[in-house]
Amino acid sequence: MSAALELMQFLLGCTLCGLGFLLMLAGGLAGLRFPDFFTRLHAGGLSEVGHLLAFVGLACFANNLSQALLLLALGFGCLVFGAGARHALADGASAAGLEPQTARALDAKRGRRR
Repeated sequence: MSAALELMQFLLGCTLCGLGFLLMLAGGLAGLRFPDFFTRLHAGGLSEVGHLLAFVGLACFANNLSQALLLLALGFGCLVFGAGARHALADGASAAGLEPQTARALDAKRGRRR
């Protein structure tokens, strides 16, 4: 492989890994910051996209095709199974009687008027 192609592969891998880790960090901070359970689940979806980007970036560094395919399969598995788990959690929370907070309810809780 030529040096220019290896450099492009390295830069693409670093960029994708960096973006993935930033999305995971943003999703984690949003999960701490958001007010209720359902919006925190939404932030978990952002983290899952970050996992996918990080795995795709790591696949750029793989030595052979089988390693790259394994990393891509892990990334897509995290995305698919994470979405299913978030759906199951939201379904269970709704069945238990937990309702999403509305903007008016949050404003009333904070003492603001709309």
